[in-house]
Amino acid sequence: NTLLFNGASILPTAATPKTANLTRICYGEEPMLVVHFYEREEWLNILKYADDKSDHLQAKVAQTLKQMVIKHQVDVEATLEKRELTFIKKNIQELVGELNQLLGDNGHYTAIVKSIDISLPLIELKGLEIIDTPGMNDPIPSRTQKTRDYMARCDVVLFLSRCSQFLDQSDMELLGQQLPSKGVKRIILIAGQLDSVIVDDGYHRNSLQETEDNIQLRLKNRTVKEIEKLATLRENLGDEAIANLLREIKSPIFISAYAHGYANWGRDQWTDGMIYMHEQLKELADENWHNYQFSFNDWNRIGNIETITKIFQQ
Repeated sequence: NTLLFNGASILPTAATPKTANLTRICYGEEPMLVVHFYEREEWLNILKYADDKSDHLQAKVAQTLKQMVIKHQVDVEATLEKRELTFIKKNIQELVGELNQLLGDNGHYTAIVKSIDISLPLIELKGLEIIDTPGMNDPIPSRTQKTRDYMARCDVVLFLSRCSQFLDQSDMELLGQQLPSKGVKRIILIAGQLDSVIVDDGYHRNSLQETEDNIQLRLKNRTVKEIEKLATLRENLGDEAIANLLREIKSPIFISAYAHGYANWGRDQWTDGMIYMHEQLKELADENWHNYQFSFNDWNRIGNIETITKIFQQ
């Protein structure tokens, strides 16, 4: 949303992969949404996971999805039989309303949707297909396979890893084993949610600058170490092209959509999460950095969306 739509909530946001949608975004003459539902067999597999009483993530997610269809009184059999639904709207605002009502965190159809296609009459989308994925640690196996299929067609991968869990096990598995051997020409490694790790790290530092320097040094060193491991692994598997792509990653690009918003959006545009994080950062600066006041330049630097925008335009 920050990159493509200047923060407007076009794409429904999801706190967890439970309700995240695999989304394809492209140009269209009119705002259109196509919702693709699970195949009947895929949904039956999810229900099997829901009957598992263990603490396994797939079981917990499946139980949540099952409860969602009960809550919304969805006629699952009839809906899955349709396979897909198409909505054409007069303008983007109407489409956004439909998206959130049907497919948001608590949307009517969210639980049984495999993927969605969004067409928008935005000139900057001409000639592009953008695939927004829940991640390869998506707890729904059939959706993970569709993500793999999409990635095999992608030229550029913007790989987002949270600063607080940077290049964790699921990230390493994806980069080490699941990146397609053909198609991808460039990988951009992005360290997201820099704001949250500033809060975590800042109480041990004497200033914002010292905090940023420490975080960047630590995560850059981790990048060099872990990426070389992965490149060697792919090389040993005979995937020279992927090994070379990985070695082109020298360091991550650090970003914070929240910080970008603090610098560029009116407070009425801030989400609850943004407001909470702003309070946390202000409290940190007051208590540890002698009442330091974050400047417009601080927010823009931490946000760093301009760097990603330039890469995207390129």
